[in-house]
Amino acid sequence: MINAGENMRGYAIIFILLASLGLVASPGAGSHEFADITVFNNMNQHYYASDEKCMINVYVHNTSGKNVAFTFYNGTGDTGDYLTFQPVVYDMQGKEAEIIVPYRLKNQSLADIMKRVKQRRITLVPGETFMHAIDLRSIYSLEPDTAYRVKSFFFPDITKKIVLRSSNELVFKIVEDTHKAVVSGVVRPRKRRVLEEYIAPSEVIMLHLNAEKMKEWHRFIKYIDISQFINSYSNYVRIYQLADDEEKIGIEEEFVNFLTRQRNDYILDYEILKEEVEKNGEIAYVEVAVERFAPRMTEAYKYRYTLEKEKKYWLITGLEATIMKGFKQ
Repeated sequence: MINAGENMRGYAIIFILLASLGLVASPGAGSHEFADITVFNNMNQHYYASDEKCMINVYVHNTSGKNVAFTFYNGTGDTGDYLTFQPVVYDMQGKEAEIIVPYRLKNQSLADIMKRVKQRRITLVPGETFMHAIDLRSIYSLEPDTAYRVKSFFFPDITKKIVLRSSNELVFKIVEDTHKAVVSGVVRPRKRRVLEEYIAPSEVIMLHLNAEKMKEWHRFIKYIDISQFINSYSNYVRIYQLADDEEKIGIEEEFVNFLTRQRNDYILDYEILKEEVEKNGEIAYVEVAVERFAPRMTEAYKYRYTLEKEKKYWLITGLEATIMKGFKQ
């Protein structure tokens, strides 16, 4: 993991959360029957009005060649939907959002909780995926005009000291939407365009890097101004500058293929370090610590992105990369 101060505070909160249940994630938690289980998150949108549900889908995927079983606990009343699947929401500074799950607030013991929950055994055959949807508003009090990050923790059996963390982190934002156009009792979709105006430069970078982690290349490219970003790559800048308009189209297509290639040094983790917006509000800089996979020692970089405002939206126009000290596997 990238050891930056704000990120460590966020994970310290998560550690306390697990400890309060009598469970602590151990490094070898997935070394036995759950070694080939992958947990990941998905949200259907990145912006939520203050009066709508904020749903996250948590997926458990069996990548092994054999059946894998886990115990799913259905909570009711004060336990809520916060047992087998436990999303953790924190703001961009690493502070956990205000939790509203009653048993967490009362600091109740796991033994007391287990007396009043139902359980069922779920078996996943090789290649099968189980999905559970959770309304984050049932777990956290989410403030309007605030950007959040969310990761999830999956407990194959909450009575045992095994916990798996989601492989990805999502970014979303709550917006106080006052632009709903109601006609004949139907809320028109115009609000989605309104919500996109609130996206900040650092959020663009997080969405961009998340897209790379998830190999969602259409989203990865979406945040880039290719005609300017190409100038950050020495192998392309000269031939692009000398090309005519028709040749530039072909070079841009080749450049996009290069950016979206299969990489062995895939992203393991990243953290936003700093965001700066120039006084004119048209240019921004975002610094990110990025950790990439390597066989013996992970490769760590500091990325400095340049973003320019295109009408009401930020697009990535430049990138400078500096090598940092790696981390042993």
